[in-house]
Amino acid sequence: MANTNMYSPNEQDYIRRVAGKVPADVMASTIGRTRNSLVNWANRHGISLRVPYGILKKHWPEYAEKMTKGGCNGAKER
Repeated sequence: MANTNMYSPNEQDYIRRVAGKVPADVMASTIGRTRNSLVNWANRHGISLRVPYGILKKHWPEYAEKMTKGGCNGAKER
């Protein structure tokens, strides 16, 4: 069985506060967890980590390009 480290209350508060505003990769590196661990925890607790394209493009342009694969997956320019 895998060794699981519980998420501290500070980590949980941070995830809930910035979910939908900050890309999961950035959140994971900020709290020192892997992206998969973060995504699994959020899914188990019913938290959506999806960041709308408009926010990505405005605040995280490098992630907007990465997440849309260069605009090839049907994301529309706004």
